[in-house]
Amino acid sequence: MKMIYFSMDFILRLVHIFIVVFCVIGWLHPDTRIYNLILVILIALSWFGLGIYQGLGYCIVTDIQWKVKQKLGQKPATKSFIKYELDNLTGRNVSEAHTNLFTQIGFYLSAVASVYSNYLY
Repeated sequence: MKMIYFSMDFILRLVHIFIVVFCVIGWLHPDTRIYNLILVILIALSWFGLGIYQGLGYCIVTDIQWKVKQKLGQKPATKSFIKYELDNLTGRNVSEAHTNLFTQIGFYLSAVASVYSNYLY
């Protein structure tokens, strides 16, 4: 059973990384712009819609991944997937406030770029 959770954790990590990267650059290519806009809307619904009940910035993928990590005996020290990955990548305790700020700025800029490239370009 533990192997299944390791596999799920790995797959969720890849999905998460794809979501972050595609959110930031998916609007650049004309063939992926509409999919990027859909992703941006889904992220906004999670952050602000589900966030009303779970806390603003709530990410359903992070929630699922953290539950899988708990099954593996791990307990991430943060609610933020990006901070978690930055901490692991750098070996340091990256500022949660700065990480959240840059995450939000990146999302808002990507959302504006996605709307612009889909409707105004």
